[in-house]
Amino acid sequence: MIADLKPTFVRFPGGCFVEGDHLVERYNWKNGIGPLETRPGHWNLWGYFDEDGLSYFEFLNFIETLETPSGGRVEPVWVVNNGVSHQQSVPVSEIQPWVQDALDSIEFAMGSQTSKWGSIRAEMGHPQPFNINYVAIGNEDCGKPWYNENYKVFYDAFQKNYPHIRLIANCDMTPSNLPTQVWDYHVYQSPNWFFTNTQTFDNMDRSTTPKIFNSEYAVTSDCGHGNLQAGVAEAAWMIGLERNSDLVEMASYAPLLVNDHDRRWNPDAIVFDATRAYGTPSYWVQLLFSQAQDYVEALGLYKNTLTSSSKKQYASTTVGAYQNNSNRVLVIKYVNGETQPVNLSVDVGGGGVITNTKITVETLTSAGVNDENSFDNPTLIVPKKVEVAAVADSSSFNLSIASFSVNVIRFEYTTSEVTADQ
Repeated sequence: MIADLKPTFVRFPGGCFVEGDHLVERYNWKNGIGPLETRPGHWNLWGYFDEDGLSYFEFLNFIETLETPSGGRVEPVWVVNNGVSHQQSVPVSEIQPWVQDALDSIEFAMGSQTSKWGSIRAEMGHPQPFNINYVAIGNEDCGKPWYNENYKVFYDAFQKNYPHIRLIANCDMTPSNLPTQVWDYHVYQSPNWFFTNTQTFDNMDRSTTPKIFNSEYAVTSDCGHGNLQAGVAEAAWMIGLERNSDLVEMASYAPLLVNDHDRRWNPDAIVFDATRAYGTPSYWVQLLFSQAQDYVEALGLYKNTLTSSSKKQYASTTVGAYQNNSNRVLVIKYVNGETQPVNLSVDVGGGGVITNTKITVETLTSAGVNDENSFDNPTLIVPKKVEVAAVADSSSFNLSIASFSVNVIRFEYTTSEVTADQ
């Protein structure tokens, strides 16, 4: 199911899991190398014992098996502990061993077979180096004692030893006069919050704001165990992320996985037990957007020329990178968070025409906003694809968009101008 998402990156080993409640309970990557039976494991923040069987080396191998929508390489985004837990912080005068531990982790992944840690990787069965281009310095640690001071030491060490690595801060550090390449933005809120805050990044000053990584976002109230309403609201938020993709460099839903018999967080994208797994509507929203992200340019509708009196209707329009002869593929994502259907009229301007009369519409919806998938009915809410006929050589068509739905509309056309109105 993760492979089907075709991610462009995987952030691991997680968020608060990296810190631990106390530093002794932090994630220690060095305890996760070597044979499984020799790994000590640790008690983690989420209240259970972790054997570290899925550890740094296993994550790197797993990510290597994945591929992006275009068949490319998936980037590991490695989160290191920066001497901070929920209850403790290492003062900057004592931080150097923690910095060295982070540098050792990169040597393990990328070092030669003759290096200290690279040789251990080779002995474990992966002689060729992995590639790491992103490292996050801590998780949600801004405001904790010594974070700013420790961050600067980590930043300088990585710049000196691995200048190619893009470093991710836990917040925008520029107000503290600290260098910020990318900063981490987390948000867990209600459906209504996501519906009404899709313009969060619209007015941020591009000249002063560093790039943003929205590495954790999800509806976490009024969502049951992961219902339709949550998925639709998250899709609306994602439209805002796309609109601001000049600033928002990366984004990922969180958390990804939950064991149905041991829920420590709710909801999650993929629910599993010992033998089965299913996706919540949030999972299927991620899949729909992943399949529709490969584009070469954004059009007018993407810039908010959609006219609507509602605050709960959102759209983006892009031209697909895949082209058929001289024709182009238009991709419209349309999110309707209203309780009523929407009549959508799409018109191709500039004298162009729709060249293929088959318009493909993929829709994620259900009879009720609180509907959920389950082991008994894992496909109650999944994308359903239909083909809508258009008049040959016409310049427009009409669609009825279901209430509380996420839609991806595709068709071929001969011009780059398009408008859509409710």
